[in-house]
Amino acid sequence: VPLVGFVDTSFSRDLVTLVELLAQAPGALTLGDAALLAPRLPQWGDRSPFFLCARADALNREGRAPFYADVAFTYVRLTQDRAPARVEMPRWLLDSDLAETVMDLVRAECVVGAGYPYAVETADAVAVLTQQDRQRFYALFQQFVEGQGLSLTMARKAASKLERRT
Repeated sequence: VPLVGFVDTSFSRDLVTLVELLAQAPGALTLGDAALLAPRLPQWGDRSPFFLCARADALNREGRAPFYADVAFTYVRLTQDRAPARVEMPRWLLDSDLAETVMDLVRAECVVGAGYPYAVETADAVAVLTQQDRQRFYALFQQFVEGQGLSLTMARKAASKLERRT
């Protein structure tokens, strides 16, 4: 099962940097990739071609990013009032002709999620810790610390908040 990255508001400049490099005008453009592509993706579901990540950032220059070549990305229009979202995926999906199927799944998730992948939206909703969850965790943590013979001190601010909210 592939893991696909979804960036709703991307400020990446991979394509902008490429355009600047080709035009021999580094720093000429102040916009990001999504803004550059927005006028070229006018209809819902339109997407850019796939590109491979080849950033010349510090991580790559230090030889610590050989995985960049294994990351494909595209931009897709999912709402009319926002810039296209960036979708990243493993290169093997592109190489095995599964990338468009994955993009159809992302589009479907965004229909259900009103412009944002429903699966991610749902995971976020169920991952939120309530105040009751936090209190239960702190009580268990305090029991553990005391069982280890350690002392636990609470900042006055935290103790005050806990007292006022209970």
